[in-house]
Amino acid sequence: MLGWFLRGIISLMIRRVDISYKTIIFITVFLLLLWILYHILDVILLFFVSLIFMSALAPMADKLVSWKIPRVLAIITLYLLVILVLTGILTVGFSPLVEQTSSLSLRLVEVVNDLLQTNLVDRSLISQELTNFSKNLIGFLFSIVQNILGFISVAVITFYLLLDRGRLESYVANLFGERQPQAERLIKRIEGKLGAWLRG
Repeated sequence: MLGWFLRGIISLMIRRVDISYKTIIFITVFLLLLWILYHILDVILLFFVSLIFMSALAPMADKLVSWKIPRVLAIITLYLLVILVLTGILTVGFSPLVEQTSSLSLRLVEVVNDLLQTNLVDRSLISQELTNFSKNLIGFLFSIVQNILGFISVAVITFYLLLDRGRLESYVANLFGERQPQAERLIKRIEGKLGAWLRG
């Protein structure tokens, strides 16, 4: 019994595996697509976030358009309202934070001066930490600039999606051929749920 089992395993190992050229091409194209998707993942994320914002702002834009306001002007009005609301929230939230941070920094300066005068702290260690802090600060500033650019990109993409929303929905629905009416209904439902989630 054991000999029969071993012969079966050896024959499986010896058997030649034939792979067609179509399989090789498919695997190569698939891996290439994965590589491209990995490198444009940030762009896909920005586009997805823009879709969510478009879904949230679309009903309000449609309402303004129904009042005979041009679509571009309606979208710009919505953007201004969003900026005003965000500015108000940030002003209310950041005022105490700025005050507390400034008082903390003043207190820290006093504590550091007291420590330096008592000679309990090695000055070379402090200079080394300051050098590390400056390196980290550059990375932090770079990430802030990246986030600002990402925010601007989302705002611009959302603007154009809101502007051509109807055409975009019909184009995506056309990809489904005979099931176009069902696809349109599904797209509207998904868009409505995403928009309601963000507004909530």
